[in-house]
Amino acid sequence: MQRQLETAVRAEKDRAVMAKAAGNDEIRQEAQKKINQLTSKYADFSKASGLPTKVERMQVKGFRSVKIANVVDGGSKKLHMAQENLIQWIPKGENISFKEYKKLREYATSKGITLRGFKKSDVDIALAKETIDEAARMLEKYPELKGTAKKPFTLELSTAMRANDFAETSHGVKHIIKLNADAFRDKEKLASEYKKLADAGWFVKGTDYHSIIHHEIGHIIGEMRDIDGLHIAELVLETDEVDKVFAYIKKNLSKYSSVKEDGTEIISEVMSAYEFGIKDDFILTFLKICGIL
Repeated sequence: MQRQLETAVRAEKDRAVMAKAAGNDEIRQEAQKKINQLTSKYADFSKASGLPTKVERMQVKGFRSVKIANVVDGGSKKLHMAQENLIQWIPKGENISFKEYKKLREYATSKGITLRGFKKSDVDIALAKETIDEAARMLEKYPELKGTAKKPFTLELSTAMRANDFAETSHGVKHIIKLNADAFRDKEKLASEYKKLADAGWFVKGTDYHSIIHHEIGHIIGEMRDIDGLHIAELVLETDEVDKVFAYIKKNLSKYSSVKEDGTEIISEVMSAYEFGIKDDFILTFLKICGIL
């Protein structure tokens, strides 16, 4: 029965992927409803039978869950960031010297990390070293992040980022984390702004600015392993109701984990919490299903 249900889920996921490629939202919604029903049946059957689940058997490359539209709101609503007030970062100062840059680059290289965009910047060197150290620790823990000779793990300082984005990764690029040049200009300012958001529940409460790297690495690992965070959260919470999942993670994980309706921020915020030592049942079960633990 488990194998039959797993096969049925994969078939519906294939249908959803094709529907997405064709731009057919109606069929994608139908497929998602069927997936929700099947995964719920799978979880119930496995629990009642005392059998371990094999979620990896239901994975399909390219599939992403979608929120089911309902009559009340007239359709699936995209969730947006609650931050409306842009952070006022410290104005740009004098660039670091070539000697300082060279030492910083050598320091990063010794940790297996490539730097980009730091040469003509006013980056806080102490903050940059902390970030390099934390990234290096994660590379040792998750060796697949190290990249290749042609595509080494890279920290890129970007001057073209929204004020409220501390860092970002790009879809399909699995070796580069971009850091906001404005945010990484002053350690105390970054720490203060991050703390405000964490205290308000926007980021995981109890974490600090070091979690910026954990979050972005969560994105990279999620893409490398084709992790569907929303689907896994549904399995952990034993529900096929996406609204319940978002309500739970918004309250118990972070508001940021719920900003994207496809659930792509869930794995990042789970990693952010876990790497900072926050290990509740949801986080541990989520990471076990992902195969990270």
